[in-house]
Amino acid sequence: MNFKRLVIISGSILLGLTIGSIWLFSGPPKLTQAASFNVCPAGPPTCDFSTIQAAVDAATSGDTITINSGTYIENVVIVGKTLTIQGAGEDITIVDGNESGSVFAISENADLSISDMTITNGTGTRIGSPSYGGGIYIVQSSLNLKNCIVENTYVTGGAGGLEATASILNIDDCIFRMNRGNKGGAITLHYGEAIIKNNLIETNSCSDGGAIYMMNYSHATIINNVIYGECPAGIGLGAGAEAIITNNTILNNQHGIATNTYDQRFGTGTATIKNNILWGNLDDLVNLTATYSNIEDGDSGAGNISEDPMFVDPANNDYHLQIDSPCVDAGTNDGAPNIDYELDSRPVDGNGDGVATVDIGADETHQLPNHDIETLLILAPVSDLTRGEPISPRVRIRNIGGSNESGFSVFSEVMQGNSVVYSDTTVVSGLATFEATEITFSEWLPQTVGSHNIEFRTQLESDVNPGNDTKTGTFNVETQTFIPVTFCNFCTDFFDDFSDPTNGWIIQDDEFERTEYLNGEYRVLTKQSGYFYTFLAPRGSRDNYVVEVDVRWAFETAHSYGIVFGVLPDYSQYYLFDMNTDYRQFRVLRKGSGGFYQVVPTTYSPAINPGISSNHLKVIRDGAFIRLEVNGTPLGNWWDSNITGSTYVGILSWPYEDKPISDARFDNFSLRCLPNSGTVTMDGGGNSNNSLDLYLLVENQVVINDDESWWLPIEDD
Repeated sequence: MNFKRLVIISGSILLGLTIGSIWLFSGPPKLTQAASFNVCPAGPPTCDFSTIQAAVDAATSGDTITINSGTYIENVVIVGKTLTIQGAGEDITIVDGNESGSVFAISENADLSISDMTITNGTGTRIGSPSYGGGIYIVQSSLNLKNCIVENTYVTGGAGGLEATASILNIDDCIFRMNRGNKGGAITLHYGEAIIKNNLIETNSCSDGGAIYMMNYSHATIINNVIYGECPAGIGLGAGAEAIITNNTILNNQHGIATNTYDQRFGTGTATIKNNILWGNLDDLVNLTATYSNIEDGDSGAGNISEDPMFVDPANNDYHLQIDSPCVDAGTNDGAPNIDYELDSRPVDGNGDGVATVDIGADETHQLPNHDIETLLILAPVSDLTRGEPISPRVRIRNIGGSNESGFSVFSEVMQGNSVVYSDTTVVSGLATFEATEITFSEWLPQTVGSHNIEFRTQLESDVNPGNDTKTGTFNVETQTFIPVTFCNFCTDFFDDFSDPTNGWIIQDDEFERTEYLNGEYRVLTKQSGYFYTFLAPRGSRDNYVVEVDVRWAFETAHSYGIVFGVLPDYSQYYLFDMNTDYRQFRVLRKGSGGFYQVVPTTYSPAINPGISSNHLKVIRDGAFIRLEVNGTPLGNWWDSNITGSTYVGILSWPYEDKPISDARFDNFSLRCLPNSGTVTMDGGGNSNNSLDLYLLVENQVVINDDESWWLPIEDD
């Protein structure tokens, strides 16, 4: 039995089955000295502090402050500390300045990361009579601001949202809205450096400058922002400012991007401007030039156009591009970002000409073409064949167009040299958009030895991308060789160095994961978080056994990998032995009828190789006895009477919740019986078919609620 399990760890109840929450790897790495503080409205003993300021005062550099959901009426002052301050979410953690000053005032070489909260109702820090930085006022410090909303602030001197002097900023994936200032609406910079990317900057107002205003020799890279509102400029440059302005959408201001207009006594700013949309402004460019941009009032720079950008719904502030917008594929890839302001990948071949070129503006259109069927993967044959043994060619196709399709043909053809030795055609009755299906053709009996070529091809009328219609492969037909069969007791039942893709592990590529044999390893590439992914070994169940595998992260660490064992045929019970290489911790969980239980608690072990280094995992199951090893070092022995009878084993990979893509590589999988082990059973009671059809029949999903009990310890068994 060869199948995959997807276990949702957040979301709603699915199939009427809800199981208990899991505590993941708890706490920081063992060797760190940094502390963590929790803030909540109730205060102790529910959490450490009831105010952010109290946590800041108690913290030392390197500490983390977690602010739970709630509204905090505060004006937080941070001087000279390196801290991480993270909320529970931009809509549920609210820091309200109560019109009593800046919400956050930061100074004296502080180094902060602030994320996942709303910063609101600030009136700034007074320097003399004027006030500056209603949301955040920062001087001679560093700030990484991410996933935040800064709104409803008001100052009389500088910017309403954020005012920075001689500081280094990274502002990413934030919303600045309804902030009101004098010189600058959302953000004003003096003398420092900033990266401002992937933000929505809307309906901010100011009497001078811009929604983003750069002064006094400040430097900034401004990428993938949507900027519209009520300031004299979307981006204003003065006082020797220098900017790189790329792939922004700047709308409905007095000026789009301007310099040498405000504060002329301080000098003129300069900018490199490309791939921007400047539209609906009274004057799009003032004393500046641009390239590869869509500029309503025109500019002679290379690649510039002046055509209606064709937004989806500008009356309701939806500035996504329609698929036939003149901005699609009209920019330059030189210096362009690899994502857009919604973090979608770019460039994408939006006009179907076979060349992926970045769109002009903050949005990269990902709208589907009307009709596009791709031949995705050859499923059979994928290795050499034996003369006289029949095979049914199989292929997976997928609808990646924007329309449901029906009545189109799929062809299969085998050639030896210039001679067609097999061909077949099937008609697909229906395939919804984003749906994939397998096509099994009629049986073919190879008759002649030698090299053969196979081709699978879809034929859909009005297919906009014929380049992905065909998949080809090469294989040999060989004469049959008979090898004498020998028997031995307790020899290795199954060893796989993943050099042979026909050994039976799942090979597939869908919206959840990609699995494949790759360079002598078995690759599990996850694409969605909120799941852990398990794959059973393709050689049946056993009573008592030793299972071993080498495993590593290919490029970047993730939540965990490991071995799944003790799996009952209906998956009603199984065990997870997994480890996290960031924290060098391991554990064993048992899934039973009542949920998940700890068999082995989360435990640190120096024997675990950290990071992306390979680890050799080993599980010995002998009746109720369980022994774990890593890299030849015993981790301990445990007894669990719940594991009984003949069970299956396999491998597992688990991405971090905030990083859906993980890439685990498995090698040298070994499964052998222990003496006096029970009879080995084959999948399906003797059916050794490990096809995806069988896998789909037994695939299921189980939901784990991500509710308030998430932070409670797992029930000890």
